[in-house]
Amino acid sequence: MKHFIYTMALTLALAVSATITAQAVDMHWSKYDLNFTVPDGGFVMQNTPTFFAEHWDDMELSLTLYTKDEKAKKDVYSTTLFSVASQYNMYDVKKSKVKVKGFDSYCVEGIMPDGTRAVITNLVSKKSDLVVQIFAHYFFGDREMVDNIIKSFSINKYSQPNRESIKQKVKMPDGSSQVVVKKSKEQIEQEKREQKEREFERKKAQGEIKDI
Repeated sequence: MKHFIYTMALTLALAVSATITAQAVDMHWSKYDLNFTVPDGGFVMQNTPTFFAEHWDDMELSLTLYTKDEKAKKDVYSTTLFSVASQYNMYDVKKSKVKVKGFDSYCVEGIMPDGTRAVITNLVSKKSDLVVQIFAHYFFGDREMVDNIIKSFSINKYSQPNRESIKQKVKMPDGSSQVVVKKSKEQIEQEKREQKEREFERKKAQGEIKDI
């Protein structure tokens, strides 16, 4: 994998969404249309064209951006994680699983030298040449928070992180139960925006909209 090289500095815009709680902040990396959600109250340690790091009292998070190496085998995204883990002197390192919509995901977890935990993940975009490597260093009790951050990653120009649908069990007339996926408010709003965008592009292509 090769680092992105850009001479123009990137800015990481912060956007607080009105649809989420005050304890969370939606992040939008505008150059790549990369979105994710993190807890509020963090301190940005570093922000460069291909690297971002934020620190909280009980967690550290860093993102490193790469481009896909089309000639490399797919297992490179897994083997490189073990190399990164060795650089941090992590032990008891093992593969883990995390599913993120729109990405092929590769993940390992292990123990840091001081006894705290860490998760390292490669998210390989299915729609672009972007690879996001996530390093999350956390106390043992915060694993659910780390998983939520990783699962929130998405690529779209609407500044919308990925939010899981709500699953509900509904009783059928015959007495059986069926799991029904209920769309979240964020998903519904995003679909409306996408529909408006498609309609705009259609009108523009057919000459119904003209630039002045």
